[in-house]
Order: sequence, then structure tokens, then C-alpha cells
Amino acid sequence: MNVIGQQLSGVQLGQTKSSVQLRPGQMFQGQIHKLYPGNLARLSIGDVALTARLEASLEQGMRYWFRVQGSSDSLPRLKVLENVNALTERGSAEDRSHQDSLLRQIGLQDTKANRMLIQQFTQTNLPFSKQNIQDAGQILQQTNMVNQSGVELMQTMLERRLPITETTFQSLQAWHATEPLGETMLKLQQTLSQEGNKYAILQQLNGQLLQMLSQAQMGRNEHPLMNILQMVGNESMNDRSVATGAEQILRQLGLFPQDQPITQVYEQFKSAVLNEQNRQIVNQLWPHLASNQGVPLANMEASTVFTTLMSTIRPEALADRQMFNQFVQLLGGSATQEQALQQFQQMIQSPTSLTSEMRGAIEEWQQTTRANIGSPTHSNPNFPFQSLLQQLGMSFEYDLQNQAQQGRVSQSFDATQQLKPLLMQTLQLPLSSQMLEQAEFLLQRLTGQQLLASEQNGPLQQIISQWPVKYSDSYQDITVQWESKRTPDGKIDSNHCRILFYLYLEKLDETVIDVQIQNRIVALQIFNEEDKPTDLIEALKPHLQQQLASLDYRLSTVKWVQPKEKSQVAQPSNHHEMRIDERSYQGLDVRV
Repeated sequence: MNVIGQQLSGVQLGQTKSSVQLRPGQMFQGQIHKLYPGNLARLSIGDVALTARLEASLEQGMRYWFRVQGSSDSLPRLKVLENVNALTERGSAEDRSHQDSLLRQIGLQDTKANRMLIQQFTQTNLPFSKQNIQDAGQILQQTNMVNQSGVELMQTMLERRLPITETTFQSLQAWHATEPLGETMLKLQQTLSQEGNKYAILQQLNGQLLQMLSQAQMGRNEHPLMNILQMVGNESMNDRSVATGAEQILRQLGLFPQDQPITQVYEQFKSAVLNEQNRQIVNQLWPHLASNQGVPLANMEASTVFTTLMSTIRPEALADRQMFNQFVQLLGGSATQEQALQQFQQMIQSPTSLTSEMRGAIEEWQQTTRANIGSPTHSNPNFPFQSLLQQLGMSFEYDLQNQAQQGRVSQSFDATQQLKPLLMQTLQLPLSSQMLEQAEFLLQRLTGQQLLASEQNGPLQQIISQWPVKYSDSYQDITVQWESKRTPDGKIDSNHCRILFYLYLEKLDETVIDVQIQNRIVALQIFNEEDKPTDLIEALKPHLQQQLASLDYRLSTVKWVQPKEKSQVAQPSNHHEMRIDERSYQGLDVRV
């Protein structure tokens, strides 16, 4: 897995620990830094320093195992675990002996799961109790997850103070699944269609899934070369040299034959469209032709057939590789989708090698692309992020609690329009094992996202959201994390915040976009292992500035970073550029 992939495989929430809360019964490994009169000592758990009252005489600079006994005078009271040596980070044979001693001391069985949990919690400086190890170890064994992934999930549960139950563990495990959420939803929808909807709730679930999968369509889904194809033969264009440049581009890309005059290209295309052997692909590209709507193509001029069909082609059809390649064959070309797009990208990045007509066509394409970014889609006027999260059921329990407190049902609250409650009802039905497994897995994914959706770290609030989108012919997940102080009314401070986008793009592959906002001034960093597409960024930058300005933001910088190692990838951290005053909660003593 590459550098960005390592980061995306488990989005790490939370910042460097600046404080820790200890509860009676918890144990941790700490180092003594300074001893004071009255059995007081300054010690550290990893990077967190605290003052505590000890029940034994210890040596400064040494590491010990401590158990929290309680508190006195607002300070934690700690007891040293005797005859248990501190663990190292190497996981050596000596550590194995020390783990055995610790397990005996606290009365737990010597199992692989228990040893791995103690090693993980110790290395991450995470206090734990005997009950934590006992419950977590049993769950790992019951779920066959006695491995590094399993103990890391347990670490997340303990850090977030989530209930250590099998249900919670399976929900987090499902949320970390590599399969995109959209694919999980699509599989269940297909099973519903195949097995029939004999229950009303299944009909509602199927309809909800279809609606949400349709909303996941991202952008216009038009192929990048569609605008170039539509320029050819377009009589409405003021500059005829642009149409000539578009024709030259298509020949160089291999979509048009190299030596045929454009009139022959039109004739050959018309003949191919009317050929009975091509009926299937033609009906897929132009569904309206199957119903014999409009004037018969055979009665039209070849050039008119070309321009008409280029303007009425199904927008998302050419996103399918096989369909694109068949479309090129109708044009008389020989290029594959990958070859054409790669060469077109090179043209955009190095326009100096092109003819003046081709450069004019590229400039026209860039202007059209800028105009289309952020504009409504044919089927989706505004991509409804907030609405989609509500339809997933991310706020279902919160809405239900509000209804109970108000003592009445709000007209705006409709559980049949939320995916999570529909899944909960579905699991109560006598259905096939396949459908139940798919519904349960999807429900666990949604629950896992809810459990990890929000975290408070000092004055900073962190919120993470994930939703499905469809690029071309496949679903991907967009993961967005907000990091900000809360305003007095409980909202994210839109003047001072940080937003991280974790994306998987078809051409750029794994990408992290780090947006930092200070006094409504926006600094953008894009982390990607590919070479910087300088010309494309410069072409789209004015549109980005314009859109931000319409929201009263000002763009300051756009940086493209090629990370060489994981530490360079954008991560939530105490970033100095955020200029958030954290002194109010750093270095505080632990209070139990």
C-alpha cells in the first residue's frame, strides 16, 4: 500500500494528547520525572505530564506500572504494581516475561489476545483496567480477530470511551471495511430486486436505496472529451478555428481516422450508426433512437447526424470503458479510453507543442469545464451532502430522542425516509441469509460511522462524515473531517477551521485535500503522489477564487505536495498555522 493509502486505510481522529483522565482501577506505565515532599511526584504517560500522590517510595527517572486507587486533594492517588517490570516498545522475549508477570498480578489468563492488548495499550500510552482487557480479549477471540487490526480497533474503542461490546466492535470493523459504502448499498439493493419485495418495509428500503444511489452521482458524469466532440461541426461557434482545432485533437488522439476528410468521417459514422450489427451499442448511447422518436436518421445529412447525436448522447454512457471503446469504433477510430485520456492530459499540460487551432480548442474546453464545475447536474441540481447524511440515518437516534422530549411527532421526522431505521426493521423479518447478512453489515457500517462521528479534544471539536459518490462506473467514499472550535451557539467556527478531504479519484488515485481557514482566508494543500498538473490547476484556480469569493472567503495559496513518507500526509494535528490558543488545556494536572 502506498503512502497516502496508509493514511486512508484508517483515518486517525484526535490530536496529540494534552491531558488524560484516570479512573480508579485503571493501570498504566509511566515514568517518574521529579519527586516532591509529601509523596508527590511529577510523572508522564507518554507525552502527557501529570502530578500524582504515590503510595510508595520510587526512584526518579525510572519507569513503573501504576494502578489508580482514587484521588485526594484533587490529585490522583497511585499505587505501584510490585514485581512487574516496565515494557519496552520492541516486543522482545523479555517483554513476554514482563507481560506474564502483569497478567498474574492482575489475575488474568495468559492468552495471545490479552498479551497483544497490553502491548498495544502500553505502546500507545493508554490507561486500561482489568475489565477492559478481559472484555476485549474475549471479543477478539469470539470474532477471530486476534491480530493487529483487532487490537487497534479495541484501542479506538478505549480512546473514545465506547462500550467494549461485540456489537460496538463489529460496527467499527464494518466501518473500516475496504468496500465502498455505495457498493455495499448497491449489493443489498440488487438482492432486494432479485428476491422480490414481499413485505412493505422491503419496498420502502429498496426505494430508499435507489434514491440514495441515484443522488450519489457526482458531477455531470460527462466524459472529458465530450466537449471536444461537440465542437466539431458546431455551426453556432463564432470562431471556426476552434472547430478545426477540435477536429485536429480528435485525429491526434485516435478518435478520428488520421487521413479521412471530415466529410468522410461524417458519412462513415452515419453508416455505422445505421448498421443493424451496431444496434445494441447505438441504443445504449442514444436510448431515444430505440423508440423511433424524431426524424429518421437515414433522411438526415451525415454532418447533421453527427452533430445531433453528439449533443444528445447519454451523458454518463462514455464513462464505461467498454462502451467508450465501442463508440470510438463507430467514429472509425482506434484509440482506447486510457490511451485517449492520457494523451489528452499531456496536451493540456504541454500546449506549446500544439497548433494554434488546437490551443484555441483546449482554451475553449477549459472555459466550458470551469463553467460546469459546481453547476447543477441533469439529474441532481445540488449534490445534497447534508440531506444524504440525514437519509443515511446518521441523526436517527438524536431525532428520536428529540421527539420523545417534545412529546409529539414532528411532521419533518419520517423514519421511512432514513436508511438506518429501515434496516433495523428489515432485520426483524424472516428473510434469506444473504439478505440478512447484507442488511446487518450495512447497518453496522452506519452505526460505526455514528460512533466515530464526533470527538472533543480540549476546546477543539472534530467531526467526521463519510458518504458514497459515484465517479464514472464505480462507487467511492468521500470522507470529510472538520476540526474547529465551537461558536457560542454550538456550531463550527467557519472563520477559523480546518477541513480534510480524503478522496479516491479515478485518475489521480488516492488524494488528501487539506483546507485551512484563518480569518476567512483559505490555504489549500493537495497531497497526491502524481506529478502536479500545473496547467490544469492554473486553469481552474480563477473559478475556485470566484466561488470562494461568493461565500466571502479569499483564496491565498494552492500547494501540490507529493509525500515521500507517511508523516508528510495531512493529518489532524496541533498545526501552528491554525493559531488556536490551546494554552487553556495543555499541561493540566489530572483531576479524578
